[in-house]
Amino acid sequence: EEVKKKVDLFNWTEDASGNSITWSLPSNVQTVMKNQAVEQALKIIESRINAFGVKEPTLQRHGAESSAQILLQMPGVDDPERVKSLIGAESNLMLMKIVSPPSPSPVQTFPSEEAARQSLGGAVPPTRRIMPYAERDETAATQSPAERPKSFVIVEYPAVVDGSELRDANAVSRTGNDGDYQISFSFKPAGAQKFGEWTG
Repeated sequence: EEVKKKVDLFNWTEDASGNSITWSLPSNVQTVMKNQAVEQALKIIESRINAFGVKEPTLQRHGAESSAQILLQMPGVDDPERVKSLIGAESNLMLMKIVSPPSPSPVQTFPSEEAARQSLGGAVPPTRRIMPYAERDETAATQSPAERPKSFVIVEYPAVVDGSELRDANAVSRTGNDGDYQISFSFKPAGAQKFGEWTG
């Protein structure tokens, strides 16, 4: 039971014999998870190559389905290392508590990082971070990230839940605009417990 609290065994089958426990991932689950990983990678790559403005790039699964390969062709791009760097950049989802008056009061925002820093006395303590902030509304959904007004918030650190405590997370474009995504996610047991305690 202690192992189950710390390790995500949601899709695994368990076989206990004496003092030994063996966990196995069924082949059908392996196939599903591999396909999900490829589809998610395709979405991420597509969102990132849009920054290059290439007309009609080729992005598709390549070879046999079991190979889990992806083909990307970008006509006219003469800096493949920059493409590789952009596509390979890591991202990490964190759920962080905003330092602000409780709802229904509006979120306390600042017009710049410096304004947020000054509200903390001119220095950011170890238990705080300054982060960019954007409202999810109909006006923002029709604007590109560059067109949206800049604002910042102060959040508590460390995060309530970080990416290591998620079982799965997917970003889906809501409007087709680059940077406007809706994120769905599910937790591992430890993350679910933390999130439940935080939300009450």
